[in-house]
Amino acid sequence: METTSPDVRTRAGRLLIVVLVGALVAWFFADVVFRDRVFAYRDTAYLYQPLYRFVEAQWSAGRIPLWNPHENCGTPLAANPIAAAFYPGKLLFRLPIGYETAFRAYVVLHVLLAAAMSFVLARHWRCSLPAAGLAAISYAFGGCVLFQHCNVIYLVSAAWLPAAMAAADRAISHDCRRGLFACSAALALMILSGDPQTAYHALLLIGLYVVLQWRAGVRAVEAEVVRQSLPKLTLRWLAIALGMLLLAAVQILPTAELSRRSERAAFESPRSLWELASFVVPRDGGSEERADWSAGLRAVPAGNSSHDAGTYQFSLSPWRMAELAWPNFSGRSFPIHRRWMTALPAEGRIWVPTLYLGAIPLVLAVSAFRLRSAALPVRWMSWCVIVGLVASLGAYGPGWLAAEASCMSYGEQEGAFPVGGGFGGLYWLFNVVLPGYAQFRFPAKWLVVVALGLSQLAAFGCDAVLRGESRRAKRLFALLASASLVGLLLAIVVRPWWSQWLQQAPADSLFGPLEVEGAWRDLAGSFLQSAIVAAIAWLLLRRASINVRRVAWVLLLVTGVDVAVANRWLVLTAPGDLQSVSSSIATKMKPVASGFEDAELDRAYRAPYWQPKRFAETADVQRGEQSVAWDRDTLWPRYHLDAEIGLVAVVDTLSSLDDASLVPHLHREARAVDDSGAAASPTPALDLTGTGWIIRPEESTRDATLIQRQARGERVWVAEEVVELPGIDERNMAAVRQRTDEVLARLAQALPDMHLAVVERQTRREAASSDHEAARTDAPLGEGAVLRDDVNELEIEVRLNRESLVVLADAFDPAWVATHAATGEALEIVRVNRVLRGVWLPAGQHRVIFRYQPTWLYAGGIVSAMTLLVSGTLLVASVRRRAGSCRATDA
Repeated sequence: METTSPDVRTRAGRLLIVVLVGALVAWFFADVVFRDRVFAYRDTAYLYQPLYRFVEAQWSAGRIPLWNPHENCGTPLAANPIAAAFYPGKLLFRLPIGYETAFRAYVVLHVLLAAAMSFVLARHWRCSLPAAGLAAISYAFGGCVLFQHCNVIYLVSAAWLPAAMAAADRAISHDCRRGLFACSAALALMILSGDPQTAYHALLLIGLYVVLQWRAGVRAVEAEVVRQSLPKLTLRWLAIALGMLLLAAVQILPTAELSRRSERAAFESPRSLWELASFVVPRDGGSEERADWSAGLRAVPAGNSSHDAGTYQFSLSPWRMAELAWPNFSGRSFPIHRRWMTALPAEGRIWVPTLYLGAIPLVLAVSAFRLRSAALPVRWMSWCVIVGLVASLGAYGPGWLAAEASCMSYGEQEGAFPVGGGFGGLYWLFNVVLPGYAQFRFPAKWLVVVALGLSQLAAFGCDAVLRGESRRAKRLFALLASASLVGLLLAIVVRPWWSQWLQQAPADSLFGPLEVEGAWRDLAGSFLQSAIVAAIAWLLLRRASINVRRVAWVLLLVTGVDVAVANRWLVLTAPGDLQSVSSSIATKMKPVASGFEDAELDRAYRAPYWQPKRFAETADVQRGEQSVAWDRDTLWPRYHLDAEIGLVAVVDTLSSLDDASLVPHLHREARAVDDSGAAASPTPALDLTGTGWIIRPEESTRDATLIQRQARGERVWVAEEVVELPGIDERNMAAVRQRTDEVLARLAQALPDMHLAVVERQTRREAASSDHEAARTDAPLGEGAVLRDDVNELEIEVRLNRESLVVLADAFDPAWVATHAATGEALEIVRVNRVLRGVWLPAGQHRVIFRYQPTWLYAGGIVSAMTLLVSGTLLVASVRRRAGSCRATDA
């Protein structure tokens, strides 16, 4: 007879889940929690650590991190979503614990938050404690979410996604106003953390829930479902969307303005129905020759846009779905290269190296999967899994299937097939139909939705077992165990041919050649592990009649051990002291003092995407540590921020169209510079950006070599000749590229050491001649220097012998304003040489102050603050009314 009270059992169950989750966090992140080690792979290692350090340095200095002067002659910082400058969670960095400790805590705590929010969502559905614990563990420690510690903005959005789903159900199903605010707040936090795409996905899925809720009311399938009109449900969805936009306006408005001028918004061929109209209407300043209007709609990249080419990158290849059932089925990617799937010709870049979230959660999720005739939450999560999986296929759509069939039937004819691989797929449909969606990329970002749907369905399946409905789950466990044993036998059978088949497998540029035997062991081990786990679960369910609740807790513990064994390798770390080691290359690049005596500007060009040959030729378990040391020493891709060195040709999340059009010229000119720093042909792109150093691979070993150019730039200079050209449509990709080519050609034809300025619209100054060219004089025009540089504000001093155009070799941006320090007069800033900015000044000595004043950011900040204030006031009033009502009822 049971004597333990339900409250005691509940507390004990919660404690067990907390201990299990804590143990898993300690298991996966022991190196960064208990040892002085740092994350060593992908963006978290070499992008977000130095970027967040720079952002936090600006806050610590009492400045809003508005501008980044160290990339591409300067670029907006706060407007770039990946900086997450206004995400409230980054208040953690304000604690007196040191930046490195705070950064590690930031990552680990969001893994914990993902587990907690998945648990909360399952409990919101009234799932039992072991079922909710299963949802928490399979979601947070499955490959799709856990690996996002390597790309932290997507980890943060994954942590808030379950909270948004729970709040959406309260808001839509129960007409809860606090649910509306909570859902909007969760979506806004996802945007503020740097991932607007997942917030977009969540809003789409909430719209799907609206449709399911309405249909459930119409059919009256469930007694608890109240019939509600579609317009009323749609209004709630719109309220959620509006609340999200208002709360995150501080990020959305400046990002939208920056995106409008970025390469993402530009196109040569329309990618969506929304872009088709603007393509049909003629645009001024463009080339006469236009791209095929249908190429983008057919999922065929037009021109050489890096964004269009990358839209379908990181698509999930269909054969990788086996990783859901078998851990490390494809082989481990690092620290030793064992991923045998790289030998498959059609295998593309991978977003996450494993999809595994546990054999038990997968089987229970499949057993609970229902698209019809089930509770509303079950159907919603089932549709989330379907939508997420199909959308994540991306480039592997009907177009890819048709192209593969054509190649098999008629032979391979590269470029002959009329549509791209993604054509006809769900991700393609989103691009074509949804407003603004074409500016996103990477279909595999949908995998976090798949992980959430499966984890919640696993909770529903676990509760079905608790109710005694275990027949379907038992059959599926038996099927998985049998299939795993068959797979293991097949792996043993093919082993003699394994090495021969994989001997031509390509080496990984970072982790070296494929370890063939290790790849086979991973494959065989994946079958063995799933067979053991499935067999244990099947045996437990056969004895479930003895104590079904105890069986559920055992399944939870087995799942914890399962994901711990399968996914431990996903967290790659390196010694923490590497973050304090100075770059030898940066040390050689001596800083240049500002002043009239020495006003040279030394920015650097760093060739992109290369590793030393020894990395590809050898394997080493310490490769993560070596990679961090290499990236930091060669300033890739954001370590130049730690060294406070300006870098050009930096490819950013929202690279401006101007920078994107200039980058190919920088690459070409940098390759033409010889080891002495000289070039046989003109280098106008390097000259105008003030690039005095080149970091590129040495030809034989591909180790980094540093070259100092003979020609160097000045931060402030006076134009000796001015050429004025008519304005162009700055959002027209072809027009911008054509103008960039024209400007660089004029600079290349100019006399050596001549300061030529090409401005692109008539200014307040009268043109000197009918062809808008100012006469050149041999007399010195003047000189200038930077007196003060405070990132968001700088002051220059110039001495001019006659009216001249003074050029600051920093990026042109519409948000920069200039004033005369003595008179306070506003000065018009003109675009010079495509990417620089300048002002016209009369003869004499002047001091000019440049201030970065992003109007859209300030407006967004006001909107967000007012929305938060009003919402907070209404919530407090609601709580007080509810408390008063409760007291009155008690009385």
